[in-house]
Amino acid sequence: MDSWAAIRLEQMVAPARLAAHTVLRDVETRRFDSATGLAHVRATLTDPRDRALVGEIVLGVLRWRLSLDHIIEVLSSRPPDQIEPDLIHILRAALYQIMFLDRIPNHAVLSDAVNLTKQIGQTRASGFVNALLRSFVERRHPVAFPIAADTRVSDQTKHSTPLLQLNVSLSHPRWLVARWIKRHGFTAARKWTIHNNLPAPMTVRSNRLQQTRNELQKQLAAVGIETEPTKYSKYGLTVLGGHAKAQQLATIGSLFIQDEAAQLIPDLFEGYDLDSILDLCAAPGGKTLGIAHNHPSALVIGGDSRENRVRLLKLTLKNSRISRAYPVQYDATRQLPFLERFSGILVDAPCSGLGVLRRNPEIRWRCSPDTLASYANTQLQMLRQAARALRPGGLLIYSTCSSEPEENEITIKNFLTEHQTFEIVRPQSPHLDEMIDRNGFFRTLPFQHKLDAFFAALLKSRDL
Repeated sequence: MDSWAAIRLEQMVAPARLAAHTVLRDVETRRFDSATGLAHVRATLTDPRDRALVGEIVLGVLRWRLSLDHIIEVLSSRPPDQIEPDLIHILRAALYQIMFLDRIPNHAVLSDAVNLTKQIGQTRASGFVNALLRSFVERRHPVAFPIAADTRVSDQTKHSTPLLQLNVSLSHPRWLVARWIKRHGFTAARKWTIHNNLPAPMTVRSNRLQQTRNELQKQLAAVGIETEPTKYSKYGLTVLGGHAKAQQLATIGSLFIQDEAAQLIPDLFEGYDLDSILDLCAAPGGKTLGIAHNHPSALVIGGDSRENRVRLLKLTLKNSRISRAYPVQYDATRQLPFLERFSGILVDAPCSGLGVLRRNPEIRWRCSPDTLASYANTQLQMLRQAARALRPGGLLIYSTCSSEPEENEITIKNFLTEHQTFEIVRPQSPHLDEMIDRNGFFRTLPFQHKLDAFFAALLKSRDL
């Protein structure tokens, strides 16, 4: 090997780290969300180990961003917002790997970080990147993190040590963890933040038109996919090994990849005889499948506003061989092409996504209290349109993957104030009892159920 080739080889950045930098930059500029960004770069990576590593780095950095920024600020004496964004991405990714990925040698992480700095045209900053990372690796300057001395939070300000622990040490927005502490107490809020920083398991729902859960589990075991039954969903399996194979089977309709809490939402209709059901915001179609499986003789309509989302819904229904479910495109905030047509309607409303932060960690940095008000307005508009499409005596499920009252019980309160012919009814399925609160609302909580935070209300339109 000649000397120039050796230099070029030395300066090559590992494909996964280069891809991670691309995704982090695209997420920061809001070009893509993390899932879309990862899908784009994984298509360019041939080695499955690189495809796994890029996801681990990206999601890890997004989860631990505030903690990583704390280290950068201590070691550089500069707030992160005063450092070039590309350098921040490089430093965060390198620090995350050093802290959490023991199998990767520190020298490889440092070398790639310096080479990547040069590769993106920041050669003059390579010394800064190298010095900061070496300072951390060699423990030249200690970095302290807030530790809660007790669970009492009498002053929820920036000086509150328990609040700072969840904010800085466990990397969650201060405004959000302050809300959780106020509603649930420090211990529960701390468990919640820990939950959000863990990788989410892969859970799948069986296609009950093809096989039972037990049959699916045996079929998966025969091809090397290890699973165990989900705790709350009657039809779900948690994948313990063979994730890539399970992903492939999902593309041909043998199963559907879906969070366990999400699998429970269609079960709120269980015990009721429904002949026609509308899934108002249906794509990608997981809850539509659940409805169709639970009510095989019912006519099921699934709708969405964007053409690409309707195509995705259509593909899901086709692959799953659902014969009595049909996709329709419409704007659910405007008058629907149906009036008093359905005996059941599911409004799985667009929301902030603050209940699924372990799966979509960038949401925690994109949301603010103002975001909640914006979503709540849209959600109320959709409920109004759904009410017009529901028959008298019909049932309506309102659900979100949000943890916050503005999008949940307050939205329901505002809807019931306008629509006094509706009332909250308790779901009939016994396996949901543990998730029903004293007001009749369905709610999963990470610190209680070890599931992501979902909310739902079952409403009944009284016969006139």
